[in-house]
Amino acid sequence: MLNYLYALLVAETRFGLLKRGFDPIAGIVHTDNQYRDSFAYDVMEAVRPEVDAWLLEHIQRHEFTKQDFYEKRDGGIRLTLKITPVLGETISIWSENIETVINHVEGILLNHEAIDQIRHHKKYRKKIN
Repeated sequence: MLNYLYALLVAETRFGLLKRGFDPIAGIVHTDNQYRDSFAYDVMEAVRPEVDAWLLEHIQRHEFTKQDFYEKRDGGIRLTLKITPVLGETISIWSENIETVINHVEGILLNHEAIDQIRHHKKYRKKIN
């Protein structure tokens, strides 16, 4: 469930960064990686504790059944379609919370000389301009 919620958060973070013209791949803390949105992961760190707290509260309130999960052949446990809509409904929470963080990050970076390296990174330059 935590991985599912983090996936929602990183998607909202990526979208918010792209709206502002930032390259979600150009990491500051996380190393740049062609196949990972490193900057999105950097920025979403500020909201992770809120995701964790929400899930802990949800687990305390919700009575789970074995119909909420299924086991894959390799032994991995997955969520069923019964529980994912509940988690998906949290997207508006993460969207609002990450916007606040992105505003703050943008304010800090606007005063930094490396802003152009993070904005309009080569991968997105053609799409944005």
